[in-house]
Amino acid sequence: MGKALDGTELGRGITQRRNGSYYGRVMVNGSQQEFYDTDLNRLRTKLTRAKDNGQRYKFRSELTVAEWFDKWFDIYKAPLVKESSIAPMKNRVKNTILPFIGKKKLSKLTNFDYQIAISELITENRIARGSIREASSRLEECFAAAVNNGFMASNPAYGAVIPGEEKEVEERRFLSPEEIKLFLETAEGNWWYEMLYTMIHTGMRIGEISGLCWEDIDWKNKSIKVRKNLTTWYENGQKHEKLSTPKTVNSYRKIPFMGDLENVLLAQKEKVDRLKKELGPRYRGKGELADLVFVTTMGSPCTRYNAEKAINKTVKAINDHEAVDAKMEGREPVIFERCYPHALRHTFASICFKAGMNPKVVQSLMGHANYSTTINIYTHIMGITFDEDVDKFNALAEGFNTQNLPG
Repeated sequence: MGKALDGTELGRGITQRRNGSYYGRVMVNGSQQEFYDTDLNRLRTKLTRAKDNGQRYKFRSELTVAEWFDKWFDIYKAPLVKESSIAPMKNRVKNTILPFIGKKKLSKLTNFDYQIAISELITENRIARGSIREASSRLEECFAAAVNNGFMASNPAYGAVIPGEEKEVEERRFLSPEEIKLFLETAEGNWWYEMLYTMIHTGMRIGEISGLCWEDIDWKNKSIKVRKNLTTWYENGQKHEKLSTPKTVNSYRKIPFMGDLENVLLAQKEKVDRLKKELGPRYRGKGELADLVFVTTMGSPCTRYNAEKAINKTVKAINDHEAVDAKMEGREPVIFERCYPHALRHTFASICFKAGMNPKVVQSLMGHANYSTTINIYTHIMGITFDEDVDKFNALAEGFNTQNLPG
């Protein structure tokens, strides 16, 4: 402890010189800094500021990407999103890009490092490009806040390239009319048949199908009101399920009964009512989840896993049957290509377009926020190119010359 000329203790590192001024020293990030002042309080303020600046510098230089992401999300993002969306949103980043860069120092991360992480993730070929793109978009926001706070010199996620995105869009899967018939015939009798039929005849997203309640079925006007979404997330190893609002404002919509949907839903209602009676208190759907249209054989909510399993089982049954037929007929089997829940949504769009529906009507039925999304699917499904229209223009323009054009 340093002392004043009269013997009073001044605190560690502070002493009074013979001329009455005060001297203080403090260690900041491994180096000693010295300060002088004729006023003791001003000297102490200088020492405190030096320590604080040193701690902030150390914090900035030592902070990892993962540590900053957690701080950023809790302060900047969490207050703006629904409670049920917090865990899925954070996990989307933590299960994709963060494992590759999370331990790196935030201040040292470069665009090159970030691009390598993206490329390695793509090489593993186990995560959809859409999930990677969403995670990257979230990290770009995160790094922008870091730049604004002086923790980074530039945003390493800005301009990052996700290889293969174009290919993924081009390879959108949808079932042809022949495949739809075969798929539903094979699925008939399966517990999930009514759900698969509804997905194909409404184009509803899997979260919307999972969150569909009986109160959303308008039997009088023969339509489905899409106004809920089932959100599933894991927190501290525990599974949570909750009904939330749909994806966007456009997702709120009414879908008329199409095909034999009314009878299919009536059959589903009888099946669920019977299940509730058989299971009694063992029926797992409780509270707001007690009124769900599509459930497991124990009354639990339907999830993406259930839908994927039902689709995969149906596709496998088709291919197994085809393999036997092909062997008996001495030919190569015609393989039914892999399918997934969103492919059934695209299948609904394909039926609408091939039936000649107005794209604006399809946009409304699909719940697309942007008309361009509908048109992109339309051009893909219908196999539209510009070649024929360009030829029409050229034929009309043939013979034109500068003398004929207004000058």
